[in-house]
Amino acid sequence: MATFALSKYEDAAKAFLDDHPIGTIVRAEKMLEWAAEKGNGLASDLLIDDANKRVSAIRRHLNSGGSSRNFSEASRFIVEVEDAKRKTFRVRRLFDYVGAQADVAFNKAAKGALAPLKRSKRALEDIKSEELDDDEQKAWEAWTLDITESVRPFGQLISDRVYQRAIKRLEAKGFTKEHARLWLDIVPQLAADVKLIKDATI
Repeated sequence: MATFALSKYEDAAKAFLDDHPIGTIVRAEKMLEWAAEKGNGLASDLLIDDANKRVSAIRRHLNSGGSSRNFSEASRFIVEVEDAKRKTFRVRRLFDYVGAQADVAFNKAAKGALAPLKRSKRALEDIKSEELDDDEQKAWEAWTLDITESVRPFGQLISDRVYQRAIKRLEAKGFTKEHARLWLDIVPQLAADVKLIKDATI
């Protein structure tokens, strides 16, 4: 295996993973206790006065070491926030985290692509067009038509891509393509029930 530039937090990350395998949930106070007892290279983090900043620094440095390319892919990890209010963290395989972040990136990009166009469309709709003179009315109509025609292809492209991504996810779960399409068709009808189920789950 090729050797890459060392992170000075690799030793701490390896020791942390030995004690907290992938999937482990760690509370903030336990992370602080572990760092005080075994956190090789994290001593300076423990000198930070604010407890929240102390935990953030330890987590950031563990993530720096845990994502090192000097580790096997199966051993690369990050410590992600599990529950911010309860101050719990989950040790997650880097591969899984990156995949999840790719999905988040797509969703943000999709929303971000349409947002300016939709804002402009709403702003144009808010204009009192009946109070415009003839030249202003023509300009307003041209702007409105242009925005509407611009939103439609963007929206259709994103809609189609989201649909295909959903189909592939369901196929990965064992659905046939036909059953996946049927499932997506009935999902809106089940949305309220699914929300109730989640709300009732403790």
